[in-house]
Amino acid sequence: MAGKTHIAWLVMAGLAVLVIGLAAAFARRQSARLAAPLEDLTRSAQALGDGDFTIRAPRSNVREADQAGLALQATARRLGEVLDRERAFSANVSHQLRTQLTGMMLGLEAALARPDAALADAALADAVHTALGRGERLQTVIDDLVRLTRDNRTGSAPLDVPAVLDEVRECWQGPLAAHGRRLTVSVPDDLPPVAASAAAVRQILRVLLDNALVHGEGEVTVEAADLADGIAIEVADRGPGVPEDVDVFARRAADGHGIGLALGRSLAEAEAGRLVLRRTSPPVFSLLLSPAARNDSPVPAP
Repeated sequence: MAGKTHIAWLVMAGLAVLVIGLAAAFARRQSARLAAPLEDLTRSAQALGDGDFTIRAPRSNVREADQAGLALQATARRLGEVLDRERAFSANVSHQLRTQLTGMMLGLEAALARPDAALADAALADAVHTALGRGERLQTVIDDLVRLTRDNRTGSAPLDVPAVLDEVRECWQGPLAAHGRRLTVSVPDDLPPVAASAAAVRQILRVLLDNALVHGEGEVTVEAADLADGIAIEVADRGPGVPEDVDVFARRAADGHGIGLALGRSLAEAEAGRLVLRRTSPPVFSLLLSPAARNDSPVPAP
């Protein structure tokens, strides 16, 4: 009797092990069946985040996952259509602006070339040269902004910091000198390589220099510094700065203030960097850029 009982227990134990094994195998198969479409959705979402609006979520015969995939696919298509319309609009606008700007500059150049008495006045000739210089700078701004709207990079090329700051010196020394103000640009020889779009950095610095010209006072300094895990480009002037409780990066379109600095911050963040007001008075703005080898790494706070 005891032997039969022992055998029965062994049979039940074997059946239990078999059932547990079958249940584990079924659970593993079901988890793999459910995990595969989720992994596909994750890859599709990552591709969408990288700018691929042609994603196609594969069918998995899991109703919820298939519905989520179709919704993601429809969203990607709509985003692609919106982006295409915006790019087409920016291209048309830039074409119209370039056409009018080119006509204006050609007219100014033709006026300079005429040997009549109209431009015998040196002051008038200087005014025409100044207008031509501003037209060339405006053309650069248009080209940079259009380039940025068309740019769908997932990473940035190494930035030639000395070359960009040389452009800053060339473009802004004259306008500041016309107001009796000095521009000082300082670039160390051993800056580490950083990854950022030259067009974006040019426009950020243009916003900061224009802000210093309009709202600041005294000498304007532009300095690049090594942060060990990135670089900082700082723009400062001797003006009174801003009150502590004012957010200079907030968009206040109603009174025309804050839009340029808000744009500068957006461009910096698009390059995995930061634009901060390091000191309020006298004001110091810092553009923080990441190393070229790690464009997605966080930028340290100043």
